[in-house]
Amino acid sequence: MAVEGEIGGRISAFRRRRGMSQERLAHLVGRSESWLSQVERGIRPVENLAVLTRLAEVLDVEIDVLAGQPLRLAPPAGAPVTDEVAAIRDALSGYAELAALLGSDGDRPVRELRVISDEVAEVWSLRHRSQYGRLGRVLPSLIGELEAAPSQYDGDERTTAYALLSDVCQIARAMLRATGETELAWIAGDRAFQAARLAGDPLQLARVARAMALVFLAEGRMAQATDLAVTAAAALEPGLARPGRTAGPCGAR
Repeated sequence: MAVEGEIGGRISAFRRRRGMSQERLAHLVGRSESWLSQVERGIRPVENLAVLTRLAEVLDVEIDVLAGQPLRLAPPAGAPVTDEVAAIRDALSGYAELAALLGSDGDRPVRELRVISDEVAEVWSLRHRSQYGRLGRVLPSLIGELEAAPSQYDGDERTTAYALLSDVCQIARAMLRATGETELAWIAGDRAFQAARLAGDPLQLARVARAMALVFLAEGRMAQATDLAVTAAAALEPGLARPGRTAGPCGAR
């Protein structure tokens, strides 16, 4: 796989935006500074998908944006994800919380939020390593469990459950987008937004908005990307002066 064109200029722009030297970025992606310099100058392409994925991760940008074209990322060894995607679709359309509130899913077991939080952190790690096959097997049950969780908790614990649900839907959005399931990715993104809103966490809302703005950007919908980014920034502005406000354990993605 060779990704050519203007990718070098985009890598350079995103690197500079993050205030990162060529030496630092090259070290973080396991390449030489000379290699990165040649890529940025358009002398050589990025031929390794794993390296491109790592570049996108370090530069904190969607891989489609960095590549300048939609990419369909297959799971390791080309394993099919059709069944996994179907299971994720069912989980996203199941609305287990509503079923629990109506009493039809009241016996659904929900683990302690501390345990679920640890698993969500592990799932984030799978997403960053682009292990979509494993993600597809884990996400459906985790989405269903977190859909049911808010009805079984109160107060701060309910807020935490919504925040975790937002995180998991964000992970699902990223996987579905990367594997070419664009429409389903939009559904997952919307569920992430709604859960973040119910969690009442402006930082979580901003993370979701940023991710969706990057999707707009990758599809060339600049005006919509700008509007979404500006709206998210305006929503965050009143809380910027508050001391002690930091991102959650998952950070911005």
